[in-house]
Amino acid sequence: IEGRYTLLRLTGRATGMELPKITLVDSSKNDHPLLSNALLAAIGKRTAAGEQSILLLNRRGHSPVQMCMACGHVEKCPSCGIAMTYHIQGEMLRCHHCGGWKSASSRCPDCSGEEFARRGPGIQKVEKALGELLPATRVIRMDADTTGRKSAHWNILQRFSRGEGDVLLGTQMVAKGHDFPGVTLAAVIAAEMGLYIPDFRAAENTFDLLLQISGRSGRSRKPGEVIIQTLNPDDPVITLASRHDYEGFITAELNERKALGFPPWTRMARLLWTGSSKTDVRSSAESSCNVSLPAGARMLGPSEAAMARIADTWRWSALITAGSHKALQAAVSRIAHRFHKEQVPGVRLDTDIDPRNLM
Repeated sequence: IEGRYTLLRLTGRATGMELPKITLVDSSKNDHPLLSNALLAAIGKRTAAGEQSILLLNRRGHSPVQMCMACGHVEKCPSCGIAMTYHIQGEMLRCHHCGGWKSASSRCPDCSGEEFARRGPGIQKVEKALGELLPATRVIRMDADTTGRKSAHWNILQRFSRGEGDVLLGTQMVAKGHDFPGVTLAAVIAAEMGLYIPDFRAAENTFDLLLQISGRSGRSRKPGEVIIQTLNPDDPVITLASRHDYEGFITAELNERKALGFPPWTRMARLLWTGSSKTDVRSSAESSCNVSLPAGARMLGPSEAAMARIADTWRWSALITAGSHKALQAAVSRIAHRFHKEQVPGVRLDTDIDPRNLM
């Protein structure tokens, strides 16, 4: 890829202000399961001074898992087979993949137990905690659940811009390009979550998000501060982000991807087989991939997709990497030809060249 791209360096912010200082907080040492004393003190300080804060937790709902305290049963989506997210509004369990929902029953369907543990961080849980720990702080929440109606997204941003809220609490949408002069604190809860996604871009996406949210703080006349809470304060991605070290990160990331044979050093295609029969989908995927690949091409899979079932549709996937577009195209064509030749009724094959989503 040498010679095809040019690195353009932004050596200063648009407003001329210094980049905010970033502090890493080890979440394992928190007194509160979600909010560290350092973060609570920083939010309270800004509120008292008439300044504003932006707080990011990239997970919707109240808790990602509802578990029965008696038998350990976890409520799962009947159409996707994954844990449903507990939402405190309406006392419901929702699947964020197919949109299905059910009441958060007062009894366990397995043992009729009546006590549940609602585990893991969720944005609604943080909103509730802020209300209890900092009752004088006005919190405005912005996520997919509060921006579903027409103009709701814009109305939330206008309210915060007018100073009707002290904290803008949201998912990744609060990190994207906002310019609020009153914001002098930006914070992230559970910064390490994005690193665990089964995608070779997980480190890149996490690093980008941390730098984006950091850029929301201290854009006007007053200096900014950033607090990043994480269970992995020594992770290289997080430590490099805490130093605003883009070149250090990109050098390490490019070296790792080169060793693994991933883009941008190669071209990539994702093949996805879907259907209502688990057996047929698997059979079709394995049969389709039983071909010889052109020189320079490599296949990962086929195997169950990271999300094996969505909305009662089973999914298998494979990744093809190649050193050139020509070799990639040839490999994909051979697999597609084999698929159509041995077409299994009810199974569909989709191809995504240079995919952005591997889930």
